[in-house]
Amino acid sequence: MKTLIRALSIAVGLTLCLIFPARALAAPSGHITIERGPVELSQSGGSYKGGFAIDNTADTPLVLSRVAVRSDADDPRVPRNVTVEPEGAMPLTIAPHTRKRVNIAWTPEPTTRQRQLLGHVVVTSSDESSGEVAVGLRAQMPTPLGVVTDHALSTLLLLPLLGALAAIALYLRGISTRSVRAAAIAITVTQSALALWMWHAFDGSVTRADGNDGLQFVEHAAWLSRAGAEYFVGADAANVAVIAIIAIVSAVGLVATAPPARDAVAFDALYLIAQASGIGALAAQDALLWLSCIATLTLSVGFALAHFGDATAAVSVRRALGSLVPGFAAIAGALVILHLHADKTLLASGATVARSWSLPELARVSFVLKSGTVFGLPFVKVAYALGVAGALAYAGAFPVQSWLSGALSSAPTALGALLVVTVPTVGLHALARITMTLPEAARWAATPLLALGLASALASALSAAAQRDPGRALGLAVAAQTGLAVAALASSTQQGVMAFFVLIPARAAGCALFALAWGHLRDRLRVRDGLAIRGLGAHAPMLAVALTLGGLSAMAAPLTGSGWATMATLLAAVPRGFGAAAGVALVWATLAAALGRLTLRIVSGSLPDTLRDSRELEPHGGRVPDLRGRQLAAIALLALVVGAAGVYPGMLFSAAWGAARDLGPALNPKGPGEISLADAFPAQER
Repeated sequence: MKTLIRALSIAVGLTLCLIFPARALAAPSGHITIERGPVELSQSGGSYKGGFAIDNTADTPLVLSRVAVRSDADDPRVPRNVTVEPEGAMPLTIAPHTRKRVNIAWTPEPTTRQRQLLGHVVVTSSDESSGEVAVGLRAQMPTPLGVVTDHALSTLLLLPLLGALAAIALYLRGISTRSVRAAAIAITVTQSALALWMWHAFDGSVTRADGNDGLQFVEHAAWLSRAGAEYFVGADAANVAVIAIIAIVSAVGLVATAPPARDAVAFDALYLIAQASGIGALAAQDALLWLSCIATLTLSVGFALAHFGDATAAVSVRRALGSLVPGFAAIAGALVILHLHADKTLLASGATVARSWSLPELARVSFVLKSGTVFGLPFVKVAYALGVAGALAYAGAFPVQSWLSGALSSAPTALGALLVVTVPTVGLHALARITMTLPEAARWAATPLLALGLASALASALSAAAQRDPGRALGLAVAAQTGLAVAALASSTQQGVMAFFVLIPARAAGCALFALAWGHLRDRLRVRDGLAIRGLGAHAPMLAVALTLGGLSAMAAPLTGSGWATMATLLAAVPRGFGAAAGVALVWATLAAALGRLTLRIVSGSLPDTLRDSRELEPHGGRVPDLRGRQLAAIALLALVVGAAGVYPGMLFSAAWGAARDLGPALNPKGPGEISLADAFPAQER
């Protein structure tokens, strides 16, 4: 009997140990408490130093097994030379109700390309209930104007939003419309100076290998933390140049045009809101913030066009919303699908979330390795198809390009110029974002997307050739260049990726210049038929120069920024076959013929008698008034930017180098299926 009892006791004991091994055998552990970041590192000599404390709030010891920066060779999240030194040798034991300090130092190299540090320190301890915990880090090298340039993107976003609120407040207090317009001009001019500095200070050679996901001028703070969303903005090759161009165009539009005859304050407020949301949509690195900015841009442009457009604006607004609302829904649907399949990650503070809305974090997820379907189809393909469809709707590509041409024809001059540099640009930027996040899906869709881009470009260019209204022709030219940009990206070569990122700002600047010059002429003559106007070169040479330069850029003529990008697109299409290269060449020639005919007709010859004797030109002695004073100065500034991009295209190509280096190999990995064997952008020494 005793032997049986002993055997039963041993069996029960072994069973309990097997069922509850950790709880039965493990000693009680301490409880870790860590500061929430981000921890700000302050400058100390040639380094940036800071730290945080780890507390053990339990009655038992706590053992730290690992304290390290969240980074590795395959995924360098932070710049080099970041060291973490706990207060003691590892493994480190923290006695009950005591704390240990962790010291952090970043020593930038003299030739470092990253001027910020953003990352996390991860702590692994014996506290299994807490698991791994983390704290955020941040360091900022000095900038010229301190807090303003330290928060350059936030300043660019907040200034016009505050200006819109101030405009409404001034109007309610009875301040004159002229004072409100002066305040709006001051805001946009200040933005332009700051955005130009940011473009100048941007290092286009920075890649993901340099840390911070290849982003610069990053600002990362809590927003909707429980939902996994943050205020997260940053500059990269896809947005830095076009952000500066949006700021310049918005300032030029206000300076060079008169305020509307009615509700001028409302126009200025909507104008500033649209400009800020356009910049925000380009700078946002959080998907919810991105969607919020796109929605605000859509609504503000729609309200402004409906209230201040001409008699045909109602039709244009219906067409615009009929394209943009489904486009927004498609982009939102793609992001929701990706968010639902995302991995656990960290917020800027170090808090853990099950799924993040961060675009760089979504780009890290191996979605192709995850299972799941939407309507019976692989979710990755559905998400990419939705993202592309929404992006092309905003970009004004075929078959929905009519909303853009109609909007540019009916919009006030300043609004039309702002529209052409924001909404289509946001569309192409969305295409870049979804491609960066799902490069495998982009490779799968490359051939049909290349064909779609060329077909869209050719259809839009042919439609532009049939137009007599330069405003409508400009909208179709924008759609044609959108098709060329899609073809460049779909070529899946580094040359094509470079062409894509160069074409975005080059097209925006040139088409905005054409919109402003034509809008000025249209407002003076009250004529929409471009073929009915002649002799602008003899009557208004400065206006003729601006219109010609803008037209050359809109048609992607050689020696313009968009022309260089189109040439790079042609070279990128060669590895895809003769048909692709011939398609690019055909679109290029058709677009040149379409806008060249209109521009040459308007500038050359002599002014028709019907216009010379018209009531509009009677106060000016039968002559078309030329650009003068502040109008000339403002449009000349934009013309200088457009001309400089053609004479010195390196100002655009150098900014896009890092993005081409990152995205190119993802779309065209080395191996048997490599499209272009030549590496156009060899790696630089770090």
